This record gives sequence, C-alpha cells and structure tokens, in this order.
Amino acid sequence: MKITLSLLRALIKEAIIDDYDSSSIRGGGKFSGTPISEWETGRVLSAWEKHLNNRYLLMQTLKMGSVDEKAMASRELEVCDSKLSYWERHPKFDRAAAAKIIDRVSSEWGLPKIPVGGMSGVNLPPKPALGRVSPTMKAAPGAAGAEKVSSPRFGVGTVVRDLGDGKVQVVFDNDKTRVAKTLHRDFLSPV
Repeated sequence: MKITLSLLRALIKEAIIDDYDSSSIRGGGKFSGTPISEWETGRVLSAWEKHLNNRYLLMQTLKMGSVDEKAMASRELEVCDSKLSYWERHPKFDRAAAAKIIDRVSSEWGLPKIPVGGMSGVNLPPKPALGRVSPTMKAAPGAAGAEKVSSPRFGVGTVVRDLGDGKVQVVFDNDKTRVAKTLHRDFLSPV
C-alpha cells in the first residue's frame, strides 16, 4: 500500500497529538481512538485548558524562577502558545467557554488574565499575519515608517530595534552584510 507524503504527515501529526486520548492503545497496537478532528467541544477545551495551565506555570516560573529556569521558561512559552493556538483553530473550539476557563484558571493561579491567541473577551493586539513580532522591533529598512538615522562613523542606516536605555540596533545602508550594530542614540542623528 502506497501512502502519500501528505497522508503520512497527517498520520504522524495525529499520533503525536494523541497523548490526550486515553482510549488509544500504546506500544505498537492498532489506533482505536477518535481522531482529533472529530473531538467534541468538551474534549477540545480540556486539551486547551491543559496548555493554558502550563502557560500560567511558565509565567510563574518567569516571575519567581532562577536565571536558568527563566531562560528555559521563556523558550517554552513559544511552544505553549503554538499548542494553544492549535486548539483554538479546532472547529469545535468554543471561545465563550474558553473565556470562562481563562477567568477560572487565572483566579486559581492568582495571576492576571493571560492574553491568549485571538480569544474573544480578552483584550489583545491583533496577531501579525507572518509569525510573531517583538514589541521592540521597528519598521524594516526601506519600509514605510522606517526610522532613518546617521552616524559619523558608519553613515546612514535604519533603526530596526529599540533596546531601551537609549540603545538601538541599526542596519547601515553601506554595510553589505546587513548585520545590525548596537549603538547609543547619542551617537546618532535623525535623517
């Protein structure tokens, strides 16, 4: 029997996410569970809530953990957010019920509500269409609204990131490597 690459990917994806299904047989047995695409609302929300709790744990770790724990938690947040987003795209995902879960879980953790995905009832900026954008990012060189600056040493460039405390990262027009240099704004003048 030949299997197409897209079918194989779908089967692998289904198997990896199958950890939510306790009815499936593990260890080489035949899959006997319900495919995720056919899950009902309660089961989808239960899986989503699992990752919501994980996100609160990560936020608590960022707040109170050691330096190493904070670094690991910050890396794990992106993975957790992608899992939450996966369940939010499920056809049976109920946004109104999820908003109630957020209220309950945030009060259990004693933390403010976490802005999650595109949830209704949660005040969020819209998610960018292409991946995540850091709040410190500026408009790209050549884009509308890009902040042009000049340095006596490096020439004209574009501020691509504001690092705070007067420091910025600048990509200079005459630098063919397009590597951003970190400079203090005192050494730059607006163009």
